[in-house]
Amino acid sequence: MSFLARYEALQQKLETAVDQALESEVAETVKDIMEEKLESVVYSYQATPEAMAVRRYANGGLQSRENMNSRVEESHTLVVENVAPLQGTPTGRALSDVVNDGDSNYRQPGPRPFVTETETEAISSGRALSALMNGLKMRGI
Repeated sequence: MSFLARYEALQQKLETAVDQALESEVAETVKDIMEEKLESVVYSYQATPEAMAVRRYANGGLQSRENMNSRVEESHTLVVENVAPLQGTPTGRALSDVVNDGDSNYRQPGPRPFVTETETEAISSGRALSALMNGLKMRGI
């Protein structure tokens, strides 16, 4: 096998491993951070126990893991989205958009930018990089 062929094979192996690590280890780490940021940025206000329980975890809300979708796009870009639906209104908007950006049509304490906070924490803390490195190591890189 020529040097160029070996180089191309190694490059392909590395790119595949990066995408796989992004989709699994890094995505799960970002989802963990999103849960933390939802707790500290979105749900840190006082409310009744009933309000605190409604649609947070297993009730189909923002902290429900089933509403956190991830995918890897071109150029090894990880996208993690919170797709929790906006309950009871046919607006086509996601709950995450209303909470993150704020909306005067809803009784909310204002914008609570958990998306930016999640991204900042994932990068600045080194947790995303650590997850990527662990994922690559698990794949023999």
